Amino acid sequence: MRSLLAAAAAASAPTVLRAGAFPPRPPLHSLPFRRGRAAGNMLGTARSVSAAAQSRIGGGGSAIEARAVQSGEIHVIVGPMFAGKTTALLRRVQAEAGSGRTVALIKSDKDNRYGLDSVVTHDGTKMACWALSELSSFHEKLGIEAYNKVDVIGIDEAQFFDDLYDFCCKAADRDGKIVVVAGLDGDYKR
Repeated sequence: MRSLLAAAAAASAPTVLRAGAFPPRPPLHSLPFRRGRAAGNMLGTARSVSAAAQSRIGGGGSAIEARAVQSGEIHVIVGPMFAGKTTALLRRVQAEAGSGRTVALIKSDKDNRYGLDSVVTHDGTKMACWALSELSSFHEKLGIEAYNKVDVIGIDEAQFFDDLYDFCCKAADRDGKIVVVAGLDGDYKR
């Protein structure tokens, strides 16, 4: 198990999910299927950077090569209220943690329906999270070392974050993270 909180200064900070924290779940068939993956593993395998790729990055390789090696992914779960977006997000985060990736979960501090320290589905499933007013503060709150160890970032109630686009692009493109975003597809005005 990996410990992300060793680098986090706040003792009251929410825990970060680690591999083995949850019982295995069946694969999520609602997630996008990427060609070239094994049929039994819809989520794909953890990507590792080869020694050759690392030497290209450190050895004066082009910026395009470095970006291609580091690039992450952005997955979006979108729909109306009571559509199961948070449930799908928590299942995905649990699956990623179960496959050995280190995950962190974020929600807006404006969502205080069930408390600020966890993401909760309408059926009562609960998972610890970071409640933030803006996503750009996540990097500083978690700490540089801990942030670098995170493989997957889950974001619930994404419609509340004004800096969602910038954060997701930076986390995926620059930092190589897998970002899973869940939120409404519109408001009452559409």
